[in-house]
Amino acid sequence: MTIAPLDSVPRLADDGSGRGLTEESMQVYEIRVLNDDLSTRAIVAQQYLNDGAAIRSARQFAESRDCEVWRGLNCIYHSVPRAEH
Repeated sequence: MTIAPLDSVPRLADDGSGRGLTEESMQVYEIRVLNDDLSTRAIVAQQYLNDGAAIRSARQFAESRDCEVWRGLNCIYHSVPRAEH
């Protein structure tokens, strides 16, 4: 699996100003794909408009593997229930 550096990722978002798509309205998220033992298999940094978009993308990217989505220091989604961590 090849992971692109964050600065090479397209940064597009509509900020509502009528100027079109801008980087400012995006937030950086970290997607962690987990192994069966819940250790980290891969980490991808990407920008999304909101938490829901980041979570949908993470679930698609991880395919059938467990995953987590982080916004800064906050884990906003984990596919494994907390009791199992």
